[in-house]
Amino acid sequence: MNMKMTLSDAKVILGFLLLISLIWAGYNSEHSDNEKLQTVTSFWLGLIVFMLMFYIVFSY
Repeated sequence: MNMKMTLSDAKVILGFLLLISLIWAGYNSEHSDNEKLQTVTSFWLGLIVFMLMFYIVFSY
């Protein structure tokens, strides 16, 4: 199984990270008064970012 990251993979990951950032910024601005919701949203989006970074680091 080939686990090398290609340029296409990198473009998809960067696009996905940009999408996550936009969703996080927009969602937190809409729900800025609810701190619990911000915490849960930040946790799950942070977990997704961590998994993507894990893939990037260990695919080289």
